[in-house]
Amino acid sequence: MNKEEFKVAILGILAENRDHPIPAIRHPQCNKCKHLRRENRKAVCKAFPNGIPREIFLNEVDHKKPYKGDNGVRFEPKDK
Repeated sequence: MNKEEFKVAILGILAENRDHPIPAIRHPQCNKCKHLRRENRKAVCKAFPNGIPREIFLNEVDHKKPYKGDNGVRFEPKDK
């Protein structure tokens, strides 16, 4: 299948499934937080020095609110 055929196929699938929107790609809230660090290819931060919980990293939980084990540290935007 060439690029154009692929594009037509995808558009057809989308047209058939209009009732089921494709979720938007969302970047982890952590990427905008001033506490984020990478250690040994692992996302860690001041709140979670042993690794950021999946629920927070995948934006299933808003870390502007308390989260178990966050040591009282919450999301804070990076300085511009």
